[in-house]
Amino acid sequence: MPGATTASAAAAGGPVVSVSYVGFFENGTVFDTNVRSAAEKNNLSLTRPFEPLNFTLGAGQMIPGFEDAVALMAVGAEKTIRLAPEEAYGEWSPELLVNVSRKNLEDANVTVETGAWVYTSQGGAGRITYFDAANATVDFNSPLAGKTLYFNVTLLAKN
Repeated sequence: MPGATTASAAAAGGPVVSVSYVGFFENGTVFDTNVRSAAEKNNLSLTRPFEPLNFTLGAGQMIPGFEDAVALMAVGAEKTIRLAPEEAYGEWSPELLVNVSRKNLEDANVTVETGAWVYTSQGGAGRITYFDAANATVDFNSPLAGKTLYFNVTLLAKN
């Protein structure tokens, strides 16, 4: 999950913050949370741990707009944050669509089907959006690229 906090803050040992959050789209659909009750209410997977999200302000661990908003909050404060795509995962880019040989995917033990995840040795991840007998198209855009995101955030601690 990006203003006022910069990389220099991290170099100076920026504070570690702890937050609870519910991420949702404008229509109210919840896409991510670390609050069990919100996950249950919205039929999200319950297999992950539901615990506070901890990160260092200024370290670039979170999307820019999220980090910037949290940096301005007081402990105990609750806030709804609206992030335009450029403050979150960026705009969707056709340049991140990559055509790959189906044989190369199969040789890497990837099940070639629409929606299957492909992981690169450089740490990238994309989803197969199309395939035929010879090739597949892999979309390396974040599934949240191009979307305006909303977060209900509570700042639990700042050390």
